Amino acid sequence: MKNVTANNGTYGFYVAGSAAPTVNGLTLKGNSTANLYLMPSAGTTTTTVNNALLRSSSNYGVYTYPTNNSTTTLNLTNATIHANGR
Repeated sequence: MKNVTANNGTYGFYVAGSAAPTVNGLTLKGNSTANLYLMPSAGTTTTTVNNALLRSSSNYGVYTYPTNNSTTTLNLTNATIHANGR
């Protein structure tokens, strides 16, 4: 994926299940629950994000919530995470 923007929603970018996306260019601002939310539910997943701005969420800039004994890895490069609630 390239140049993804999501502003002022509940979740900016929500990754669930066994998804393991690679994103180049991610701008997430002002999302109320989390700008980047990772919730794997199967096995081991890896999400890769390059060139990101995660700003002004009411709660979390990045939040991970593995379920069903799953694990997740976030490879985050060249990112600014600023002014999030927690």
